Amino acid sequence: MKKFKEWLDRQTGTVWFACLLNIVILAVMLLFLKPGYETNDDISVSMIANGSWGTGNAHVICQNYLMGLLYTVFYRIGHGVIPWYPILQYAFLLAAFSTVTYVIFQKLKSEQAMLMSSILLIYFGYECYIRMQYSKTAGVMLVAGALILYYEIEKEKTRWYGILWGILLGFTGSLYRFEETAICCILMAGIGIYFLLDARRWGVQMKKKLILLFSSFIFMGALMVGAELFDQYIYASDPKWDAFMKYNNCRSDLTDYSRPDYEENKALYNELGITKTAYSILEEGLNFGDPDVFSLETLEKLDALRPKNTLSKALVINFLKEYPIGYSGMTVFFCFLMVAFLWLFWGEKNKKVWIVVAYEILAMGMIDFYLYYSGRYLKNRVEAALWFAISLTAIWFYQKKKIQISKKTAFVAVMGLLIVNQRDWKGHWRVFTKQQSIDQKYLQGLYEDVRAIDPDGLYLAKIETISYTFYDMLDSIPQGTFENVIWYGGWEMENPIWKAKLAEYNIENPYRDLINKEHVYLVDHKIDLTLQYIREYYDENVEAEKLQDNGRWPVYRLVSKKSST
Repeated sequence: MKKFKEWLDRQTGTVWFACLLNIVILAVMLLFLKPGYETNDDISVSMIANGSWGTGNAHVICQNYLMGLLYTVFYRIGHGVIPWYPILQYAFLLAAFSTVTYVIFQKLKSEQAMLMSSILLIYFGYECYIRMQYSKTAGVMLVAGALILYYEIEKEKTRWYGILWGILLGFTGSLYRFEETAICCILMAGIGIYFLLDARRWGVQMKKKLILLFSSFIFMGALMVGAELFDQYIYASDPKWDAFMKYNNCRSDLTDYSRPDYEENKALYNELGITKTAYSILEEGLNFGDPDVFSLETLEKLDALRPKNTLSKALVINFLKEYPIGYSGMTVFFCFLMVAFLWLFWGEKNKKVWIVVAYEILAMGMIDFYLYYSGRYLKNRVEAALWFAISLTAIWFYQKKKIQISKKTAFVAVMGLLIVNQRDWKGHWRVFTKQQSIDQKYLQGLYEDVRAIDPDGLYLAKIETISYTFYDMLDSIPQGTFENVIWYGGWEMENPIWKAKLAEYNIENPYRDLINKEHVYLVDHKIDLTLQYIREYYDENVEAEKLQDNGRWPVYRLVSKKSST
């Protein structure tokens, strides 16, 4: 046993040990915790790629077109049944966290490295593995890529494959969400600033190291920007997708940020032909998928006049009231506080390091101020990777010589953190989520009952009725499951895939053209509002015939009394 322990101690700095440690932690998490997406965006993207809408499509909207191509290639294996979307994200996250673990074990003593790796995985591993969201994945991959680049550049003998691995991680992360990786680049630049301030330590190698530093990050940045420009070109080159992206940008501004108040802008809404009922459709359920009333031109006018923040003293004061208190609602912030606290005892603290500290504080403050100014701030899916970047920057300046910690102390500390974090984890304990699985199976049955009304029919559904969420993240979803369902809202509305499906049933406007239409049905939980809207705009004699009410999703057929008499 003693020889085995000695051998294991020698292996802690190897790549295979870092990978094995992360595989074990991931396996244990999945064994006891039920994973899920933090937002519905991921499952919507997976539905586009896996063929649930009929056929797989690489236009995954929220992520780069190149990532969409990768999904469609994998989803050909198993014909959409294998959940490749989360599997690929797990693989990328595992690669990123293993890379971080490897670097930490290279820079610190084994006991200290085990403690810091465990702390990071308890907080950020849980955030990414169990509460998956592609923005977090993007940021974590960029941070891991930048970290291995810095490590290879700092070494006396740089390995070319280490540089390529870092660039590949960062580039792939940008395909998930370019904006998130760009922000993380700013925060990871703190280590690069330290390299510039302390470049003389490389002696005769200084020029070579600085060239390698700049060329590596410039090349990675060029790949990231190139992929983003390529993605924009793909959408702009197709008139249908170009129109959708413009529509989606306006929709996002009006639903995610702000919109002109109806009472304060009655003249504007009257000019645009938007009644109080139509505004209610927009405001209450975001089910404004009417290409005539809410056309792209109309949305652009509303977007131009929506209330926006302006740079002022009052804005700064309000920002300071929200921050840093607002961070207390984020579990990952407490991870950073622990890392920063340990840095006070274990970290390097010369003038150059304090400059980096000042830079990180300023950079994070400016980033959050910009997010606050934009109107969307303190979003966990955005902030998590930012705190991951800052935490690793702090760990970078830990000093081996200052650290005296036993394996027993490290083990007790990790166990203590695990116990404390169960307050947040308990919502995902498998033992407590059995009822959730039962409810999901029940909803799947209700959905099949709805489809049974007319297997070849088209179902126009309001948001908060039929939903993807009755499938688990790792469930197998057969191709075509939602082929005949079109929603009136969400960021997917007006996309060319749905419009092509509507055209098969001779529908251009899903509010107007479903009246007296054979094989076209409405799934609506606010039918009175819908009828009032249609009567004001399209047919004052419209009525709803209820075909089924399973207690959750009433199904109707709309008919005009005038035409039926």
